[in-house]
Amino acid sequence: MDGIMKRRGFCSKKRSLEFRPSLAALVTCILVFSLTFSLVQADQMNGVVTAPVPAPTPVLPSNGGTSTSLTPTFTWENTRPADSFEIQVDDDSSFSSPAIDTTVTSNWYSPSTLLADGTGYYWRLRMSRTGVSSDWSSTRSFNVNENILSTLENQMEALGISSEGKSQLLENAILNDKIALYLNIQSIGGAVESSKELEQGVDTDFEVTAGEKVEITITSADENGKTIIVNVDNTTIPTSSASGIMVLYDGASIQLANNYGDVLNPSDESTPEYLVVLGETGAQVLVSIPEFSTHTIVITNALPNSMLTYIAVGGVLAVVLLVVGWRLLLRRKVRESPAPPPPLFPEQPHSAPPSQKSQV
Repeated sequence: MDGIMKRRGFCSKKRSLEFRPSLAALVTCILVFSLTFSLVQADQMNGVVTAPVPAPTPVLPSNGGTSTSLTPTFTWENTRPADSFEIQVDDDSSFSSPAIDTTVTSNWYSPSTLLADGTGYYWRLRMSRTGVSSDWSSTRSFNVNENILSTLENQMEALGISSEGKSQLLENAILNDKIALYLNIQSIGGAVESSKELEQGVDTDFEVTAGEKVEITITSADENGKTIIVNVDNTTIPTSSASGIMVLYDGASIQLANNYGDVLNPSDESTPEYLVVLGETGAQVLVSIPEFSTHTIVITNALPNSMLTYIAVGGVLAVVLLVVGWRLLLRRKVRESPAPPPPLFPEQPHSAPPSQKSQV
């Protein structure tokens, strides 16, 4: 019995001895943590930052976007507090002689220096915190085209489409690089005339069958979604209603977008959409492509042009047949009408009165 008690006592002592080092280690960790925190605070108070300063993220102008202003507003995001930001803008990616090199304290900048119209630019920035600067951000490129928006508006007005309520949506889409292609097609005197705008980062080819369809093949290595805009006049694709135009995407029909802003935002849907804006002399067709590779888009009449011809000819023949049938029916009625009945009191012939001789 004593042996058992001794063994139990020994075991109890052994457990307590095993537990004491763990408690000591916990106390040591608390002391080390407190000391480290005090040192970090002291370094910060003395102007020393031991942690790296992260680079900010450029937002606008977006990479590959187009600015319609000669003084575009630059915006960016930063994950850590900053004392200041240095921004550089140059027409050369080496930034050897930047057109803009300035320091600001906010996370946006509107330059007073005018950029050159029709020129491509690069921009980058870095942040500074307690005297330590971050690395430069990723370099973004953009184009300046002051007249692009007015050009697109004029093309819409030529089709009898009002740009009211659409210009701002177009400008935002252009700035955010959401438009892959703006194609304007007219059929004049049997010849097809076309112009391309905003064709950046994509390869396009198109074929026009006047009076019937427009087929576009578009390819891009950029996986981000974009929208293509196609203007067609009534000679290229005759139509009198928006529902008279059909859009095929890789050979299949696609759903209708909710509105103009919806179709200009291809990233909000996982499936392609289209929208038709009808004007007095033509239509604007917008197709959103959520993911890019190679796609074929066909814009055509809801009924083929040959079918429309057959319907028109059939309508003329129907009218002719109705007129001919109506005239034949009238003649038949005239022939089959019965003779009028004899009068109840036939007229008696009147004898001439005897001639009167003059009496002498």
